[in-house]
Amino acid sequence: MSLYQSHLEKVYQKRNLNRYSRQSLERLTTLQLRDICYKEKLVKGIASTLDRERFIETILHFRGLNEDTLILSPDEAGYSRVKKLVDRHLGNELTKRDTILNPAKLTVYECLAVEARDQYIVETSSPFLQTSNVLLINDQRELCGIFNLRAVDETNQRFALCMNKGMKIEPSRNKVYHLLYFKPLESEYLFDVYMGHEQMLNAPVDYFDVPLLDLEILEVPQTDQVLAIDFGTSNSTAGVYIGSDYQELMNTHELLNGSLQQDKINYVTFETSTTYASESSWSPLLPTVAGISSCSSEKDVTYQFGYQALNGDSVSRIDEHFGTTFYELKRWVHSYDRTETVVDLIGNTASVTRGAIIQAFITYMIQHAEQQFKCRFTHLHVSSPVKMKHQFITMFRELFPTYQIEHQKALDEGISVLYNTIANQIDQKNFMDGEEYQALIFDCGGGTTDLSSCIFKIEDSRVSYEVTIQTTFENGDVNFGGNNLTYRILQLLKIRFAAYYQKEAFARVDEWFPGDMNDSYRYIDGYGRDAFYQQFEAIYQEAEQLLPTQFSAYRNQNYDMYKRVQNNYYFLWKLAETIKHRFFELSDTWQLNMGSSKQYSGESIVDDSKSFKLSLFDKGRLDYVYQIPEMSINRNEINSLIRGDIYSIVKKFFEELYERGELQNFSIIKMTGQSCKIPLFREALKEFIAGKNIEFRQKENPLMDLKLSCLNGSIRYLESCKTAVIRPKLINAIPEIPYTVYALDHHGEIIQLLLRKDKLTQVSGFISKDYNVKEVRFYLRSDGEEAHTSFLYHNKTERYVPVTYQEINTSYTRYIRQDDVDTIENEEIKFFVYANENSWGFYVLPITRKEGSLYRGGEQFFAFENESWEINFFDGRK
Repeated sequence: MSLYQSHLEKVYQKRNLNRYSRQSLERLTTLQLRDICYKEKLVKGIASTLDRERFIETILHFRGLNEDTLILSPDEAGYSRVKKLVDRHLGNELTKRDTILNPAKLTVYECLAVEARDQYIVETSSPFLQTSNVLLINDQRELCGIFNLRAVDETNQRFALCMNKGMKIEPSRNKVYHLLYFKPLESEYLFDVYMGHEQMLNAPVDYFDVPLLDLEILEVPQTDQVLAIDFGTSNSTAGVYIGSDYQELMNTHELLNGSLQQDKINYVTFETSTTYASESSWSPLLPTVAGISSCSSEKDVTYQFGYQALNGDSVSRIDEHFGTTFYELKRWVHSYDRTETVVDLIGNTASVTRGAIIQAFITYMIQHAEQQFKCRFTHLHVSSPVKMKHQFITMFRELFPTYQIEHQKALDEGISVLYNTIANQIDQKNFMDGEEYQALIFDCGGGTTDLSSCIFKIEDSRVSYEVTIQTTFENGDVNFGGNNLTYRILQLLKIRFAAYYQKEAFARVDEWFPGDMNDSYRYIDGYGRDAFYQQFEAIYQEAEQLLPTQFSAYRNQNYDMYKRVQNNYYFLWKLAETIKHRFFELSDTWQLNMGSSKQYSGESIVDDSKSFKLSLFDKGRLDYVYQIPEMSINRNEINSLIRGDIYSIVKKFFEELYERGELQNFSIIKMTGQSCKIPLFREALKEFIAGKNIEFRQKENPLMDLKLSCLNGSIRYLESCKTAVIRPKLINAIPEIPYTVYALDHHGEIIQLLLRKDKLTQVSGFISKDYNVKEVRFYLRSDGEEAHTSFLYHNKTERYVPVTYQEINTSYTRYIRQDDVDTIENEEIKFFVYANENSWGFYVLPITRKEGSLYRGGEQFFAFENESWEINFFDGRK
């Protein structure tokens, strides 16, 4: 052992005195962990209950080993210290450098990271190399940059060369470069020098020196290519078509390693795991989830998105602090100016608008795209639900004023999917020239479901394919999607867990529903979905007495109790999501098991007690339980559980078309949205139409195919418009009003203002009120007599402004008749109600006459889909 090595070991032995690793702590008993808290005087740990996991987290927080010693954050002073060390205190070059093979050329883009997916691979047979810091120097031993090695797999023989965004990289006039690799102890020493923990710099650092033949530092070019984004309720995707106009921007390295593919659609991928830098840890699906990482300053709130937010990074296990986590961001389109109070991991609070959270999430996607494709995007296409296209474009224009948001060529989600099918038909020459096709598009995503119809034809002209598509919105449901099915599985888990902890036998799933499961469709036809699930819901509410999940009811309780109940819900939700994906993404999965017992055959999804913790009521107090229930769940049980929900939504959308005999007119019924991968949708559709007309192919990865079909359609449409190989023409038919809008006059009589089933742009109405009225309530009603919901217009006459006949005619001639204005009397207000094809909702505009002059109040928009009556699975009431 060298003197240098002995010196470093003594330094680190002293520094790490009474430091503990997670691995060593997890081998100890609860009482041994408590003794460490006494020994280290960790009063916080001693004061806690005998919670093994909390003991471990407390010890690690105050006495944990620093196991992460990679230099990742830019720091000018730290860089200078390492530069000084390289200049004065590099030790000896170690032998066997031939056992390390690094890339011949390295290309670094200013303001971008060097990531594992860039595939700058370092291979070694040396047992000394591990995940560690790497220095880039020139031939004069001048520091040019700091990189990291990250393991590609568990062999510890292949590593990816990485560097975080913002880290300093300096070109050298001397073009002979070297990469210096270090053993673990030396690498940790470099980290401490960089962080300022080591000030003496008196220990020489030995290294492996491997030449780098070429280093290229480039500015990030700007592209006119459109980045397409599918902003989904549960998952979001993004991609771009890399064609010939992009070729001059492409780097040879990306082409050679296959990370970019020319003349094809390229998807933005997101890291799902940080364990290894393998290709399997990247996915084109990004969960639409935002977590708060830090909000110590309201001006600098930092977030975690997607997999980081879901994988527990937004939860601190010390003291059970939860950083605020948001799901279903897409639902905020009508309320993106609303303010949310957020909490970070250590309890700091801040106020941020929903729009700021959406902006940060989409920016995260854009940054990943720029990182992957090595260019700056200025032009975005964001797909949206057919009925809210205008609202989405308006929101994104406001949130991203420096970007060009596609408007003229913007596609809604259903037509994007259909266009992808049409483009495939053209590629395969699978169409009749000039023949009209009718298609029905059923889109069931993570949170909403829509039904659209269209008529299209393909004509092969002399210079291009001319495609004409006329679309109509048929129906929608903002309260049904994949999350409804996840919630059903959560309910099953909660009922089964409660039975297990009370030592009760498990009931069969079909015992919770009326009649024979083979007759479930007929029962729902006769009595409805709510009656079908009535007994099941009652049993679920009984389980709340033992295993609480309705955390909103505990807001006025102590903080610990609230967080325990909240943890119950999110733990069960995440487990339910896992079960849903296992069964319906992997077609060969038949049974899933929990617990360590070997009595069940099949895959285990929970068998590690370290990750399992729930809180149960015991004599009026909540206590932790760590015992995993010994149980199994099979595919038949899940099918029985969700069959009623799926049939009900299919019935809602297709029954009326079936009864009118219109379904047989459609040559294509396209099932899209990630929830449609579930075979029960096809089974339910057979109740209304022959299966041969349904486009529902089971592929190797149906979830990925269904989710990416929307993105593919958007990208292919944009590329068609540019190349003119296909000349698409879209005609959007005016949709029907989904509700009757009415108000009450001073007699309490109903005044109908907009009628259900009328065309959105062909109706308007008004109701007269006294000048002194302060608020007017407008009601929405569907088929029944009862109001579905209501909206309140606050009338502030002090803010009215003068208006002339000419101004009214110029701005509102489509909605307000001149005769209706002429008949307004003094001290009377007419509240005009109207809708237009660009907004899925209605407008209210008050006009009054005072002393012979006209005055106008503020125009206000009310969306047909109001967040107050949308189902929210994360509001703590479930």
